[in-house]
Amino acid sequence: MDTVVCPACKTVNAGVTAASACSQCGASLAPALIEQSVNKLKQLTARFEEANAPSFKSFNGFGTTLLDYRALPDGTYEATRWAIALFLPLFPIASYVIQPTGQERTYGSETSKFRIIARTPLAATRIIRTYLLAAVGILPIITGSLYSGVVNRTLGGLPAFGAMILCFAWAIYIIFFKLKNEGAAYKTVAATT
Repeated sequence: MDTVVCPACKTVNAGVTAASACSQCGASLAPALIEQSVNKLKQLTARFEEANAPSFKSFNGFGTTLLDYRALPDGTYEATRWAIALFLPLFPIASYVIQPTGQERTYGSETSKFRIIARTPLAATRIIRTYLLAAVGILPIITGSLYSGVVNRTLGGLPAFGAMILCFAWAIYIIFFKLKNEGAAYKTVAATT
């Protein structure tokens, strides 16, 4: 038995069953009872979905994450799930149309939460783009490390050190901002919550 507000006269009725009538005006309380039950079911479903919402986790650059976010006209995003090591993409797992719901960052880990709208096929052009961006980000560091003696002789001590710092800054920019490309998706969610 529930407590229900009569839709006709707004009287609170306690001990209501499906066959009950309002104690004040005599109107049937069945529609209000059904509406209340449906609302409770919606709340329970929302809590269940939130508790079981998918999240891809990475810890210290190892795990899975979504890369290459693309905004769609309806406010959702298309992104590809990648296995990563040292923040670099190893191989694509699947592509999704998602609705971002939040993002948590703690020491060494990042959790992106979202609702999956649909699964989409992997696109070869987007996979190649991701690998190329990763190469553009990491190639200057690898080249600089392999030819550090030549760089040091050519530029000298402090300028050579500055060039290596610039290579690391470039890699950080490419890997954490251009490759992931998630900023707009989760900033929008943070602004609305």
